[in-house]
Amino acid sequence: MSGMAPKFVAAARAQTWKVAYDECNGLPMYAMLDGLQEIGPALLQDMRSQMAIFNVWGGPNMPRIGFAMDVVTSRKVPPNTAGLFPDQITDAEKFLARTSGGAAPAKRTLCITLFWTEAAQGEIVSSRYVQRARELLRDNHTNIDLDVAPYRGEIAIPGEIGDNSEMDKAMALARVAPLYAGNRLAVIFHLATASQCDHDKQMCAGMNYGNTPDSGNGRFVFINVAGASSDGATLLHEMGHAAGVQSRDSDRNLKDSDDVMSYGTTRTKIGFNQLNLFRRQNLFFAR
Repeated sequence: MSGMAPKFVAAARAQTWKVAYDECNGLPMYAMLDGLQEIGPALLQDMRSQMAIFNVWGGPNMPRIGFAMDVVTSRKVPPNTAGLFPDQITDAEKFLARTSGGAAPAKRTLCITLFWTEAAQGEIVSSRYVQRARELLRDNHTNIDLDVAPYRGEIAIPGEIGDNSEMDKAMALARVAPLYAGNRLAVIFHLATASQCDHDKQMCAGMNYGNTPDSGNGRFVFINVAGASSDGATLLHEMGHAAGVQSRDSDRNLKDSDDVMSYGTTRTKIGFNQLNLFRRQNLFFAR
């Protein structure tokens, strides 16, 4: 979430538009632009549709907010900038340079190696998850590729993985496997059957569709092959945790159910926080 605009972003995601407009109005231009981009085009359009309702005397500075909306949606500085201070126009130009064109981020590649436990050998979800991760990275214009090691790894665990001790065993076996590489994220496909799941909490023996031990520091992601998420975004969600997205920025605390880091069922958006962590220079599984 934008460091300068968390209250605005939260209000917009909750669609409490009066609060969103008031919070947006109080932001400096550079933070306003970042916040409007972070909420995504659909919510931005919804917010714009509410503009006439809150355009009252003594209310938010609608020309200034409308200018920022136009910059984010049109990707250019509007010709009519009357009433704006020069530094606000400069902020808009810097925003555009930073988010497109000349200051485009360098190409990044996220590197993963796939492993399977014996119980997961016949799974049918991994190819869909990998394909969907690539699609999401492409469709969100991230300038990031996904590199999957060309050979599959096998972990000699015949049964299911349902608790932390079994996860520890799987990670230990993966570390000594020939395909293991310290500069790649190890994705372990395993099995936890429906009989072990608490469907009300979306948890299977302590895990849901996926799990990332030691988010932000670990080298492993676990994917349960007993069932697939309907939108196929599980792999990229767990990779976000591995990159350092913490629970306060994701999952049930995230109001935008379309964000990859939410528990939504139609996740299509990669938020600023996840994207910035994918791009950070010291991310161990990126090059």
